[in-house]
Parts: sequence; C-alpha cells; structure tokens
Amino acid sequence: MQLRRSREAAGLTQAELARKVGYDPSYVSYTELASREAPSEQFARKVDEVLNTGGTPVLMWFQHKHTALLALSRADSLAMIRAVREEPSPCPALT
Repeated sequence: MQLRRSREAAGLTQAELARKVGYDPSYVSYTELASREAPSEQFARKVDEVLNTGGTPVLMWFQHKHTALLALSRADSLAMIRAVREEPSPCPALT
C-alpha cells in the first residue's frame, strides 16, 4: 500500500516505475498488492532511490524480513539471529 502511494505521489505508473528500477511491471503490481513475500532488498533500495522516500521501502523490507523470525521455532530463530548478525545492516541506525 505504501509503495502505491509513493509511486502515485511521484506521478508514475506501475510500468514507468518498473522501467526506472529495472523490474517487470508485474513485480511492481504484486508488491503493491502484497501478493508476494517481501520484495527483494535490491528492489526496495532501487524504489527508494527512484521515489526519494528517505529509506522507507528499505525499512519496511527489513521489518518484514525480521518479523518472520517470530513464526519460527526457538532453535530456528536463534540460528537465523546469528546469521542476521553476520549480515551488514541495511539501516545503520538499527545496529
């Protein structure tokens, strides 16, 4: 929903945004409708760059990715937390 609002505020169609970020228009559509799992981090970063949204898509990607930890078993959660700690953070303020 946020992606659609940001795209519309920029005066872009789904096809125009897709062209600017280098993705298929259907990917933009599915992402706006939340018909897919979280979009890729790369997509979030490119959308942020094109729409100049101050990091919002990246923060939403980060939140969605890490919210999935809550649904895992304790052992799986601990293993994923260790793996996440080894990744560079997409938002230095969250480290």
